[in-house]
Amino acid sequence: MRQPPTPVDPPASAGDAIHANRLAPTRPRRWWHAALLVAVGYAVAAVPAFALLMISAFGFSGCFLTCGEPDVVQGWVAVAGLVLLLAAPLVVGMAFVKRLRALWVSGVVLLVASLLVLF
Repeated sequence: MRQPPTPVDPPASAGDAIHANRLAPTRPRRWWHAALLVAVGYAVAAVPAFALLMISAFGFSGCFLTCGEPDVVQGWVAVAGLVLLLAAPLVVGMAFVKRLRALWVSGVVLLVASLLVLF
């Protein structure tokens, strides 16, 4: 048999009321919302990721239309941008589920940093 809910004591001060509201239960977000967000993020990042992949290949080999000296630094910078671009949708998906401001900020920073490498 179910027991009746226990009564909640009213907060003693305004600060306690704010703290109680912050800890109030919220509706949990579904994991498939985050999966959909990550999938859309990867779909949007597909073209810049391909461009970074080609830039890294051209940088390491030194061949685009004609072959010349390889530029290893350009290749590694493009690889770093590619890693950042591939990590951004995952971090944003985790931020959507966990509701942490730090994850949202890091996801945006990853996205901006990867796009700065591209341009």
